[in-house]
Amino acid sequence: MQLFRQWRRDNGLPPDAPITAAHATRWLSELADMGGRCAATLSVYVSALSSTYIEECHPDDTRPNPMSSPTLRRMLKGIAAVKATLPLAAPLQSAPLTFHQALTFAYSDSKQDCMLRAAILLAVAATLRPSELVGSRELPERTLRRSQVVFFADIGGTQRLEPSSSSSSLSPRFLILTLLRTKTQPKGTTKVVSAHAAVAALWRWYCITTDRPSSALLFFNRDRALTTWALVADVRRRAALAGLGHLYFTGKCARRGGASTLAMQGISAEDIAAQGWALDSAQWKTYADDPAVQLQRQIAINQRMEFPSGAGTRS
Repeated sequence: MQLFRQWRRDNGLPPDAPITAAHATRWLSELADMGGRCAATLSVYVSALSSTYIEECHPDDTRPNPMSSPTLRRMLKGIAAVKATLPLAAPLQSAPLTFHQALTFAYSDSKQDCMLRAAILLAVAATLRPSELVGSRELPERTLRRSQVVFFADIGGTQRLEPSSSSSSLSPRFLILTLLRTKTQPKGTTKVVSAHAAVAALWRWYCITTDRPSSALLFFNRDRALTTWALVADVRRRAALAGLGHLYFTGKCARRGGASTLAMQGISAEDIAAQGWALDSAQWKTYADDPAVQLQRQIAINQRMEFPSGAGTRS
């Protein structure tokens, strides 16, 4: 039930509203699409929802239990049939979300989509761990707050921009993100983000939420911190809609993707490590050594061999 209530919060729904067949079907189908849960596990979830509904139901309520919905039952049978016919495969490998992939995602003009776009692009551009973006159950103090972001209008960092509802048309050049604590920097660190799309997305989100105090959460659902689970589910859904296929993204996909994007551009090892890894850490090399990343990096480097337009060679 805790998972179901959290899912409703993540989707802007009242977490303690009466259980409906429509919400249960949507939640269970998303769990099935994400993988990692078999039909038997989903059936246990249905039983838990059914028992909770009975406990919370008014004694005079004669409506049928929503968990007996024919649509829900057909969905569970379909999931069981599909999974039974799938060939055994190797464990899923986590994929990095590169900045270029994130830019292919489509968003509406809704406030929720504005927030999600800003969160995803910032996470990749700043190579953030999930706990550094939205905190975690064990480390809620890491959750980003509005006071930890500062925007600048000039590349020299002397003209600080103060967002307001009327300043959304301005275009900051970069932002400085202050992390109060990280895995490798217990005393905190700062990160500079100058990727235009990420800065613009966060600026827009910051401007339309100027009614919130500086101590408020930067990314939230119903005044609670946005969760890693909700963000990853959104990334998987948008990646599939963008034609990237059903890639297995996890909470570290943005951090891996940020390092992978830099590696693809031929950035040096030291500069990649400076984005948030200890100098003696080889973790970023795990991301940069991905075969797909290596291929793109070789292409980017080899393109430098091409002469500028109109230039020729000397004998």
